[in-house]
Amino acid sequence: MKTVLTAALLFAIPLVASEDPKLRQEANERAQRSIAVTTPKQWPPHRCVTTFRYTDAEGNTTEGVNTFDYQAPYTRRIETTYGDYHSIIVEGPGVAGGKNVLPPPGVREMSKLTPSYTIRFDQEDVINEIRDATEQSRPARCIEFTSSFGAKSQDGEVCYDRAQGMLLHFRFGGQVIDNTNWIQFGGVWLPTHIEEMEDGRHVVTIDRAYTAVDSFPADTFTLPPDVPPFVWCKDWRRPTGLSMPQPKAGPGENIDDIVVQGRIERDGSVSNLAIRSSKRPDLDAEALQVAGQWKFRPATCESVPQSSHGDFTLHFKGR
Repeated sequence: MKTVLTAALLFAIPLVASEDPKLRQEANERAQRSIAVTTPKQWPPHRCVTTFRYTDAEGNTTEGVNTFDYQAPYTRRIETTYGDYHSIIVEGPGVAGGKNVLPPPGVREMSKLTPSYTIRFDQEDVINEIRDATEQSRPARCIEFTSSFGAKSQDGEVCYDRAQGMLLHFRFGGQVIDNTNWIQFGGVWLPTHIEEMEDGRHVVTIDRAYTAVDSFPADTFTLPPDVPPFVWCKDWRRPTGLSMPQPKAGPGENIDDIVVQGRIERDGSVSNLAIRSSKRPDLDAEALQVAGQWKFRPATCESVPQSSHGDFTLHFKGR
C-alpha cells in the first residue's frame, strides 16, 4: 500500500492466489476514483490558509500556519510559519526563489496529508473484504486489507464515500487518518479538516480555508529582498550512500523502523538530524546517534557538490 499525493494512474497489480479478483478490481477502482475526485485538472486562482497543530512523540505541541496563493501554473507563493521555522517560496513571471531550509517533521506531516490524503494498493496488499458502512454520516464502502513486509504483516481499512468517491477514513495498524468537513472547490471535493492519530495519540490536526481570488496585489509574486532566487540546474545528481551503518541487532524477531530526517552537507556528512517518525521513543537517541555516522557522496549541480535533504531509515532488529 502506498500513499498518493498527486494524480496518478493505477496500473494492473498481480493478484494473490487467495484473493477474489472482483474485490481487487473494486479496490483499485475506488482508490483511483478518490484521486480523480480530489485532484483539480487546474486550480482556479485562490488563497488557501492552513492552520495546523503537530504533537511529537514526547508530547510537545507546535502550531503553524501555511498560506498558499495560487494565480496560475508557475505563479504561486507559499509561506509557512511553524514555531521558529519560517519559509517562503515564490514563483512568478520570470522569477522563482525560496529559502532552502529543511522543514521540521510537523510541516512535512502537514504537507503529506494535504490537500487530501489518498492511497493506492500494490502487490504487497491482499484485499480481504469490502463492505457497506456509514462513515461521517455518509454511505461508504470500506475495504479491509492486509499488507505484508517480508515476514511481517499488518491489517488496515480504508473507507470511501459510496456516491462521490472521496477517501473518508484510513486505518493502518495504529495509524488513523480522517478527512472530514468536505466542500466542493475548483471542480473537486476537498476536506477542510484532517486529523491523524498514532496509537491513540493525536499527531496532527489540520484546518483549511479556500477563498477564490479575482486578482492578487501586484507584489504578491515578486521575491522579497531576503529571499534568494533559485539556481536552475541542468545536470542534477542525487546523493548516494557511501557508509550507512545500522543499529546492532538484538535476540528478538521483531523489526522496528525509525525514520530520521536531516541535511546532507557538501562534504557528505549529515547534520540537523531530527526524528521523522518513530514508535519506539526509547530508541530515538540511538537512532540519531547511528544516523549521525552516515556518509554520502553529496548531490551535485553541474558537477559542483550541493547540500540536500534526506530521510534515513534505521532498522532495529530484535530490540
